Amino acid sequence: MVDGIQLILALGLPWMAASLLLLRWWPAEAPGRWAGALGMGYFLAMFGVAALLLVLDRILGGWHFSGILVLAGLLAAAGGWLARERLDPRNAPLLPESSSGTDPLAVCWKDAALWIRLAVVLVLALLLVRLGGWLVEVLWRPVYGWDAYYYWSYRARGFFEHGGADIFSSPGALLRGDAGPYGLSGADRHPLLVSLIQMWPALALGYWHDSLVNLPWFLAGAALGLALYGYLRRFSLGILPAILGTYMALSVPLLGVHAGLGGYADIWMVGGFAVAALALFALYYERRWQEWLVLLPLLLAIPFIKQSGILFSFALLLAALFAWLRPGWGVAAGVAIVAAGVLAVLTVEARIDLPILGTLVLDAGRVQLPRGGWFEFEPQWGLFLQRLVVDGSWHLVFVLGLALMVLTIPLAWRQRPHRAWWALLMAVGVMTLVVYGGTGQAARLEDGTSFGRHVMPLAPVVLAWLWLCAYTWTRETTA
Repeated sequence: MVDGIQLILALGLPWMAASLLLLRWWPAEAPGRWAGALGMGYFLAMFGVAALLLVLDRILGGWHFSGILVLAGLLAAAGGWLARERLDPRNAPLLPESSSGTDPLAVCWKDAALWIRLAVVLVLALLLVRLGGWLVEVLWRPVYGWDAYYYWSYRARGFFEHGGADIFSSPGALLRGDAGPYGLSGADRHPLLVSLIQMWPALALGYWHDSLVNLPWFLAGAALGLALYGYLRRFSLGILPAILGTYMALSVPLLGVHAGLGGYADIWMVGGFAVAALALFALYYERRWQEWLVLLPLLLAIPFIKQSGILFSFALLLAALFAWLRPGWGVAAGVAIVAAGVLAVLTVEARIDLPILGTLVLDAGRVQLPRGGWFEFEPQWGLFLQRLVVDGSWHLVFVLGLALMVLTIPLAWRQRPHRAWWALLMAVGVMTLVVYGGTGQAARLEDGTSFGRHVMPLAPVVLAWLWLCAYTWTRETTA
C-alpha cells in the first residue's frame, strides 16, 4: 500500500504538473485537450525529472528526490491555477456548426450516431486489452533485456545504489588510473536520460524493485496513445477515426514489445519523436507560437535519449525549415544541401568531432561516418523489403508510408503542415538509407538487432498522417 502511494506521487505529481501547465496553452476551441495534455505532459515530465536529477547531482551532489517532488507539487498548483478556465466543464470546446450525428469525421460523443458509439466502445475495449497486456508484462517480468543490462538498467541500478552519478568511469579514465569504483565498458555509448528515468521509481520506493522500476515504460505507451488521440481530435478528426488511428499505432507489434520491455530506450524515442512531430504539425496547422513550448524541449531532449537521437532532432529541424519556406525555395534549398554535401565529400579533407555521435572524416572523395566506417553505398534491397514489409513487426506501416510520400506531393506543395511531415519522413528515410545501405551498420540490417528500433519512431507518425490525409482528401472531395 505504501509502495503504491509512493509510486503514484513520484510518477503522478510531475505528470500532473506538466499536463496542467500544457493544458493552459491548448487552444480553447479545440477538442481532445485532456488526452493531448496528458500524453505530451508525461514525456515532458519524465524528461524534466531526469534532467533535474542530473543537474542537482552535479551542483549539490546526490539525488534530491524530495526537493524535486516538492517542486513538482508547486508547479502542479501553479498549473491548476493557470488552467482554471480549462478545468471548468462549462468551458468545454465547441464543435463546428457542420457537425452532425451522420458525420464520423467531426462529432462528439453526445452527437454521435449509435453505430459510431458502438464502434468507439469496441475499439476502446481492444485498446484496454492491449494496454492490460503491457501492464501485466511490466509488473510480472523483471529487467531481462540484453541492452537494458548492458546500457541503461546497468547504470540505473548503479546510480541508485551509489547515490550519485559519479560511480562509473569511462574507459579512458580506467586507462589513466583515475577511475571510480566501476567501469562502464560499452555502456558509456548512450546518454544518461533513460537510466535516470528508470531510477526515479526506485528513489520513490527506497529500494530497487526489478519490476516496478519498469512502470514508466508502460505509462509511456499509454501516454503515446493519449497524445495521438488528443492531437488527432485537435486536428478536426472525430472520435471514431481518432481512436482508430490511436489503436492502429499502439497495435504495431514491435512498438508493443518495447512498451513492455523495461530498460530499453526505444519507447522513449518513439514517444518523444511522435509528440514532437505532432507539435510540429500543429505549429503550421494553427500557426500558434505556443507549440514551441512542447517542440523545443523535445528537440533538446531527444539527443539525450539515445546516441542516434541527434539525427532525429536534426530531421525535425529540417522539416520545420522546409515547411516554413515556400515550396520552390524548399526544393532549391534541398538541392543546395545535397550539392554542398557532394562537393564537400569530393574536395574537402577534414576530421570533425560531432557531439554525441562521434568523428566524421572527409578524405577527398571518401567519407567515414561516425560508428559506420567508410561509406560505400551498396543497399541490400531484399533485406530492406524483408525487415519493413515481410517481417511481422509493422503490419503495413511502411508500405502506407511510401504510398503517402508519393500521393501527398500535391498536398504537401499546398499546405505547410503536410509539407513538414513530408520533409520529416524524407529526412529520416534518407538518413536510414545512408546508414543501413552504405556503412558498417548494414550488418544490423541483416541480423535485425537494431534496424527495427531505428525506424520504429516513424510508425505512429505515418499512421497519424494517414488519417489526417484521409480527412483532408475527404473534405476536399465533398467541398
